[in-house]
Amino acid sequence: MVQGRGAEAPRLLCLQCQGWPAGKGALALDLAVVFGIVLAAASLVVAHMLGGGTIAGLVSPVGLIVIVGGTLGATTTAVGLDRIKEIPGNVLLAMRRESANQYTFIEDAARWFTILRKDGRLELEKEARRQGDNLLRYALQAVADGRPEDEVVPTMLNMIRQEQFAAGIAAAVFEKAGGFAPTFGIMATVLGLIEVLGALANPSKLGPSIATAFLGTFYGIGSANVFWLPISARLSMKSQERAKQQLLYTEAIRLLWTATGPGEVRERLWRIADPNRDPEEASQPMARMAAGEQAT
Repeated sequence: MVQGRGAEAPRLLCLQCQGWPAGKGALALDLAVVFGIVLAAASLVVAHMLGGGTIAGLVSPVGLIVIVGGTLGATTTAVGLDRIKEIPGNVLLAMRRESANQYTFIEDAARWFTILRKDGRLELEKEARRQGDNLLRYALQAVADGRPEDEVVPTMLNMIRQEQFAAGIAAAVFEKAGGFAPTFGIMATVLGLIEVLGALANPSKLGPSIATAFLGTFYGIGSANVFWLPISARLSMKSQERAKQQLLYTEAIRLLWTATGPGEVRERLWRIADPNRDPEEASQPMARMAAGEQAT
């Protein structure tokens, strides 16, 4: 793969490469993800308490050890230690709020066309340096370097495929953990029942011991369906959204060669970003914003 200056191999944990700008707002969380996890976990706890249970009744150190240690151990065997180290970063990635603005980007693309035609490649190179997105930084720099369309566009598509492949691996790690967790929950329950059978001489402790034994299954199924599998699905969805945005970026760069004017750039990009919306109507908010800035 040929890459120009400013191009880097896409990495899943490179948050700027994933479309989130550095600096202000970069740590913004998607509250829907946090709320969903908290709601699912709280529902289980509240249901238990409404049935007469207590918070202390949901605590089993042995079960937690089996679930956490077993799930991480089996997942490490399946995917490798390097992928396990990426789990905290990918959880943060799943919880980050998307900040892409279609209006701003399409207006920027039209401006890049004007810069290239009127001010030349040197000014476009300055635009490339300002980009926080790895794909756009490479593409604008490549255009500024005078590289042809049949080299730049295929390289961008290759970079998109690499990033999608990395995102698929990240989602698969959580999916595998979500598959292992319930099995280790059953193992924890079996271990607990073994201890119960070994204490049949003391019938007064059988009830609490059996209840504690089944906490292992609760932990395993609960962790899979409250955390591991939802995070996997979230990463997959964000990857698809990211790919859609990247294809818009690719078309914007291609139009730097083929469009006849900034108006065509706006129209073609809006046909992709929102096929059901009139491009002129979509551009009106930006026009009003620009008029307001000039007035002030």
